[in-house]
Amino acid sequence: MSRLPPDWDERYQSGETPWDTGRPCGHLQRTVQQHPIAPCRVLEVGCGTGTNAIWLSEQGFSVVATDISDEALALAREKVARAQVDVSLQRGTFPEAGQRSELLFDRGCFHSLGSLAARVRFAHRAAEQLEPDGLWLSLMGSKDGPAPEHGPPRLAALEIVSLVEPHFEILVLESVLFEAKLPAPPRGWRCLMKRR
Repeated sequence: MSRLPPDWDERYQSGETPWDTGRPCGHLQRTVQQHPIAPCRVLEVGCGTGTNAIWLSEQGFSVVATDISDEALALAREKVARAQVDVSLQRGTFPEAGQRSELLFDRGCFHSLGSLAARVRFAHRAAEQLEPDGLWLSLMGSKDGPAPEHGPPRLAALEIVSLVEPHFEILVLESVLFEAKLPAPPRGWRCLMKRR
């Protein structure tokens, strides 16, 4: 039985957004600082209310941030204006045209796609959006351990490797805890990849 895709606008209107902690993603911050990744052009796919895009801009990155939810983008525009940073907010998943980025970040978009074919297309499009040797940082739900009552869609490490391998070299595939407003943080993957 297939699940119906979530109505993202409804989720943002109701506040049913456990992934939106209101703080920059610690896994993103750690990756930028430890890898290290110098300020460059960044595409954030699934930016939600803009918290991570704002943090990246404050660190000197040139940020394009996309989301498919009009409600999320409206909230992001308000936050970006208050923060007085330069972030280009766009509706959709990937920009249609423009400069390629050196870094692509998605926190939970890749794993939310409902089919294998959709994930294959996403990985292909991610590669098209990046410069050669560009980096893709993705945070995904993990199938490690028992399924939690609440949490993101879950992928096995082997699934991730088979989906991204044609286009990306995996640099880091680390088991982590998702930062979320849930009683128990779900397990996830921090996956850093380099475009081939």
